Amino acid sequence: MKINKQKNPLFTKKVLIPVISIFVIVLGLFTYLYVSKSVFFGWQPFAKPTTSNINYSKPTEEQVKSGATIKQGAKSQGTTKSTPEGGSDQPPAPVPQSNGTSTIQLTIISTNQTTTTLQIRAQVATVTSSGTCTLTMTKTGSVPISQVAQLQPYASVSTCRGFDIPLSQLPAGQWNIAIHFSSGNLVGDASQTVTIQ
Repeated sequence: MKINKQKNPLFTKKVLIPVISIFVIVLGLFTYLYVSKSVFFGWQPFAKPTTSNINYSKPTEEQVKSGATIKQGAKSQGTTKSTPEGGSDQPPAPVPQSNGTSTIQLTIISTNQTTTTLQIRAQVATVTSSGTCTLTMTKTGSVPISQVAQLQPYASVSTCRGFDIPLSQLPAGQWNIAIHFSSGNLVGDASQTVTIQ
C-alpha cells in the first residue's frame, strides 16, 4: 500500500512568510539606495564613477620652458622661496642701528577680549627661542600693567608666548599697548591701542 505524504500547510507558511519578508526588505533597501544614491556601510552600489581631470599627456613646449624658468629662479635664489608676485616668505632682515643693536620687525597680531581676559599676541620677524617680550599697558589715571613672555620659534618667525591680562585689572576705556622684544643685540618694538569694554 502506498502512503501519500501531504505537505504540511503550516510548515509552508512558516518558511514562506519569512522568505518573502526578507525579499521585500532587500528589494526596498536596493530601491532606496538606487533612488537616493546613498552609502550603505561604506558601499555605494549605484554611484556614478568620478572622472579625473588630471591631464597625463606629454607637457607642451611652453609648459616645459615655464618649468625650467621656475627651476632656474629657485636655484639662483638659494633657500629663499619666491611667491608668484615676486615677494619672499622670509622675514625682513634686521636693521643695524648706531648703538650696536639691530632693529627687528615686531607686530601685534591679535588683541582678543573674552568675558574675563584680554589676550594679546605678538610676532617677531626672526627665528629664536631666546630673549623676551615685555608688555606694558598704560591708561591715564590707571596703574600701568606689565608682563614678560618668552619666545616660541616657528619655521620663519617667532611669537611671544602670549599675554593674558585679567579684565579685573583693566578698567574700561582706551589702553595703550607697548611690546618690547629683546634678544642679544636684536630689539623690536610695537604699539597699539585697545578699548576695554
